[in-house]
Amino acid sequence: MADAYRPRLLGSTGLRVTALCVGGGPLGSMPEAFGYAVPEDDAIDLVTAVLASPIRVIDTSNGYSNGESERRIGAGIARAGGLPDDFLVVTKVDAHDGDYSGARVRESVRESKERLGLDTLPLVHLHDPEFYDYDDLTAPGGRSRRSCGSATRARSATSASPVVTCT
Repeated sequence: MADAYRPRLLGSTGLRVTALCVGGGPLGSMPEAFGYAVPEDDAIDLVTAVLASPIRVIDTSNGYSNGESERRIGAGIARAGGLPDDFLVVTKVDAHDGDYSGARVRESVRESKERLGLDTLPLVHLHDPEFYDYDDLTAPGGRSRRSCGSATRARSATSASPVVTCT
């Protein structure tokens, strides 16, 4: 089990991660999905405990409980006095009404950074890209490729199966 806490490189991203990652979906309290509610203080307490643990990654999404997961993670980061230098927060951009345009992706990243209280998001995934045309999302000049760049301040954007990497 100790090996699960040993930081290792995440592919060619240059990011270091542990094999174990905390999933942030339940932190926003999604009783319809998980069968139980999570009180806000419990979620924030868990985030502060994770930040102090050997686990160095937490995953969330703009769409989890309409951003409540990110907001609670951000509150935990603030309560802990900031994000440790060796800790990675991974989030996902969400299309609204099928909109994965560059403008929507940039807005989703902006919303996430605001809720999380972070200036930079080193790794951002596309959430549920399987509901969209793969060629449109990944083609040069395709929807998700147009959305990447300095405006998002993300080093890379991928989906659950790598769809696109932006530099």
